[in-house]
Amino acid sequence: MFSILLHLAGTLIWLSSVSLGIVQAFSTSFECYGSPAQPGQQSPLSLHGGSSSGSGSVITPELSQYVESLRKEWNIPGITLGVVHSGRVVELEAWGRRTEDGDAMNTDTLFNLASVSKAFAASAVGIMMDDFAHGRNVTPLPSSLRKLEWETKVVDLLPDDWELDDEWATKKANLRDILSHVSGLPRHDFTYLQTDSPLDVVRRMRHLRTAFELRQKWSYNNQMYMLASHLVSKYSGMSYIDFVKSRIFTKIGMNSTTYYESEATRNDKLSQCWARSGRRIPFWFPDELADLKAGPGGVISSVEDLVHWVKTLLNSGVYPDTNETIIPQDVFEEITGAHAVVRPAPSSADVSITGYGMGWERFSYHGHDVVTHSGGNPGFSTRVAFLPRNDIGFAILVNADEKGAPIMDLLHFIVDKWVGKECSISAKLGKMDSTKEESIPSSETIAPPTLSLDSYVGAYNDLGYGNITLCASTTDSPYCKSVLKDFEPFPDPIESEGSSPTLYASLRNMWGSHLRLRHQGGDEFTILMTYLFPNGYGRNTTAFETWETGSGEGTVKFVVSDAGEVEGFGLFIMEELTERRRIGGTIEETADAWFSRV
Repeated sequence: MFSILLHLAGTLIWLSSVSLGIVQAFSTSFECYGSPAQPGQQSPLSLHGGSSSGSGSVITPELSQYVESLRKEWNIPGITLGVVHSGRVVELEAWGRRTEDGDAMNTDTLFNLASVSKAFAASAVGIMMDDFAHGRNVTPLPSSLRKLEWETKVVDLLPDDWELDDEWATKKANLRDILSHVSGLPRHDFTYLQTDSPLDVVRRMRHLRTAFELRQKWSYNNQMYMLASHLVSKYSGMSYIDFVKSRIFTKIGMNSTTYYESEATRNDKLSQCWARSGRRIPFWFPDELADLKAGPGGVISSVEDLVHWVKTLLNSGVYPDTNETIIPQDVFEEITGAHAVVRPAPSSADVSITGYGMGWERFSYHGHDVVTHSGGNPGFSTRVAFLPRNDIGFAILVNADEKGAPIMDLLHFIVDKWVGKECSISAKLGKMDSTKEESIPSSETIAPPTLSLDSYVGAYNDLGYGNITLCASTTDSPYCKSVLKDFEPFPDPIESEGSSPTLYASLRNMWGSHLRLRHQGGDEFTILMTYLFPNGYGRNTTAFETWETGSGEGTVKFVVSDAGEVEGFGLFIMEELTERRRIGGTIEETADAWFSRV
């Protein structure tokens, strides 16, 4: 079954699915006491980082108490933390549980890193460039290229496969553009299938609508990191996964880190994982998806392994235990330096604007330079951060999804203590309430659909997304009977008494299993992608469903002809004003995707 994009592209998650967590970084209020650093200055640091304990430790009883308070407030099963500071001092700690049976979390417990994986992909591309520059790679480049660099055009590397719907972007987009999220293509995450290869994803891009012109605006995109992994596989002489393992993981002692669920479970180290609601869910990416997910979000690791990565980052790409250069200096500066503006204005006096490099975001917090990236996949929330001028870095891993806000609170708590500030941190985001019902217009006040609900039932197609078949509760086709049976244990979680008519569909893709389209007025419906678990999961066998907040919603606008026939529908998933909408036009012209009636 083909998939359908439902992600609101302004949401900074891999977001779910695939999350970046930049929103959380700027959605926290601070009450700090003491003298704040002046712009462009650093607060003075002692050898022990200003720790209130005086022992030079970051992980103190006070911090453990704070972590436990976060776990209780946010319903977090388990957290692990790895810290590197004062040169090579390493601290590790784990709190909570890693299984539903209550097995204790350990510092060697493995988590899916989600979008924290992107930094490894950007590094791999840069390392491969350095190999070409110094004659270590003899894989032939296309005849039109003499060298490989960040300015190299994608079309020159993939002349038969690369094409966007914008001619200028097709010709001019370079490697820096695609890895800093300014290609113009938004995150059409739900267009790729479980059976796809990274090359399949690249070839399908020509059928997806860009939202902006090349370099016009930062717009997060996971497919470009699949493209990056394909380029490494094509031009390094080995698979992307083998390249990252041999050139990074093995060289810095990340011996338990992998891309494969089967390897992670071999020694019973892989953490179980939970949805935001507190229900246990399966590990989302089995071995069959390893190649597809590797670049944008496939790394599986522990804080014990990640502290080696943090050591390397704090030492500008050189692993200090062996003094071996892992990431060449010029590559390190390119990927960590900001090339695009994510947030053009600070939200408060505590933080600066935010820039994005390649697999890293960068901002200033109380005058202190922070380089970081977050990750969020079903069941996991993660972040790696380092302060290059303050000699501290850390990895924070959580075995539940949508926990970006408490992770940011913990980051701020650690940094404030390290730089000698006393801050009262209050997350404006608040806890996610998975049971909260969305308010919907009263059926007495909204305009009814132009046609009967059955008139909207049927098959629709978009070249980038594929086919989708919509059903109503009265549809009696074998397919729709099966879909409706799937929904029987699941009343609409955001319906209320007197709710509007609803259309249903089955997806069976990696991000969701089903769709609901709920009438909002006239020929407009809201759309929600959800994953149904009719038999529960784990020890709890009661039915439940789960979806990623902000990454499973959108708007569908049907177009009805003068003859009273449904011609198709436009899917709107971008919160931001796209170029298409700015220019204006019909629903078909302005939609983020257009599904024609089959």
